[in-house]
Amino acid sequence: MNYDKYYKKCKKNYKGPVRDTDFYNNPVRVIPKDFFSNNYFLTINDVAEKIKNYFDNLIDDEIMVYHNNIWEFEDELDIIATELVSWLEENFYNCYLYVDKIYIYRTKQLKEREASYIWHYDNNPQELIKNIIYLNEVSDLNSPFEYLTNEEGFGVLHETQRKGTRLWKSVEGRLDNLVNELIANGTHQPFKLTGPPGTTCGFSNDIIHRANPVIHGYRDVINIRVHPSINKPPHLLDRKWTTSREVSGVANKNPEITWEQLI
Repeated sequence: MNYDKYYKKCKKNYKGPVRDTDFYNNPVRVIPKDFFSNNYFLTINDVAEKIKNYFDNLIDDEIMVYHNNIWEFEDELDIIATELVSWLEENFYNCYLYVDKIYIYRTKQLKEREASYIWHYDNNPQELIKNIIYLNEVSDLNSPFEYLTNEEGFGVLHETQRKGTRLWKSVEGRLDNLVNELIANGTHQPFKLTGPPGTTCGFSNDIIHRANPVIHGYRDVINIRVHPSINKPPHLLDRKWTTSREVSGVANKNPEITWEQLI
């Protein structure tokens, strides 16, 4: 089964409010700040200070550095995910979700673009949504998340070669030449997401996007990836089905292998 078919099954079993979310045509959503409670932002401020201290004292030569233990912040991540997933289920997916990936990382200063700093798409199923949460103020100078928009101002999905059990291919995901051509033609424009701590943006794995080098300061981020589910999970995140860098970010090609099979 491919992910699009599984997603349709998930929507049919959903008991929450149903609306037309235009899932595939509008694959990037900046979540309105007024949706979140004060506790959401207080929690982000609290965890941001702890994460900042960790990275400030970490010596690492990688272009992006990652926290090696997301479970150190289990309580905070649970609070954040609960509010985030509530919005995603009702306004983006119209189905139940669970958290299958969490990354906590810092963007470092870089002289030349490479890896995630180049225009690319992730080549994962389009039905997986990543949610980037800024932990500090982000401007043009400290690595704003950037994505390509079409004439309607929506993010642009690239066709994935990892759709599920009926199509699963590894491909080169770098798209610099294509993006430069689209921008030169005037049909597409890049958009940089800036904002204060707590700025939250959900996007499909396969939108055309990139990170930006830090010119001044730093950028700390929590990235939470969600997976559709036919049934509502007992917990949004759990050590049995939520992983980080210790497991590849490539999804399972069988969308039916979900939290229920991992208990």
